[in-house]
Amino acid sequence: MRAVVQNPVAGDVADSPRRSNQRSRQNSPDLRLVGDDSGGNAAARAPRLAAIVAADMVDYTRHMATDEAGTHARFADLRRRVLAPGLARHGARIVKHTGDGFLAEFASATQAVWFAVRFQDAVRVRNARRAYARRLEFRVGINLGDVIVDAHDVFGHSVNIAARLEAVARPGGVLVSHAVFASVRDPRLRFEAAGELSLRNVDEPVRGFHARLSGRGGWGEQRDSNP
Repeated sequence: MRAVVQNPVAGDVADSPRRSNQRSRQNSPDLRLVGDDSGGNAAARAPRLAAIVAADMVDYTRHMATDEAGTHARFADLRRRVLAPGLARHGARIVKHTGDGFLAEFASATQAVWFAVRFQDAVRVRNARRAYARRLEFRVGINLGDVIVDAHDVFGHSVNIAARLEAVARPGGVLVSHAVFASVRDPRLRFEAAGELSLRNVDEPVRGFHARLSGRGGWGEQRDSNP
């Protein structure tokens, strides 16, 4: 067998610039401009269509004034046993938690409504086992539209509409915009017209609809069903 002998001079000369560059890259830190929006960051901040669910606890101030530790513990338990599994079932992500509520992003208006009505049913099931003073109720608002998304928040007029709808929703109810209503084609979901709503800091009236399941069947803490 014939051995192949490389030319050490040619190899060293040809490879030395490349090896030098490789060593330089390996030893150099990865430097990026802070706040540089090139590449992925710019794409992440481009507007995209999303269904936004805004939820807030009813009488949060009263609950905290009378039983601060207990209210916090009950809400934390609800988030762990009901909220987090429900969001996972419907392919959503929490945008942020607030002391008395949350904001979530869904890719589908139908999935957003399903989540919201089942979440409210689960809360009612839990409340039935508690004394009145220890019951937690929520208002939920949903809107569909373009939003600007970053890692820890969502922005835009559509987000504001969802929050304003939540503020005027019925305790224990789900109030959606006409954009959401027009996007849902599931006969298992029912909608009741709420009329033209004047929302705070919104110039034009917004058509609202109360959403609910056509029958019982929420997932509570243990039950599961499709979608």
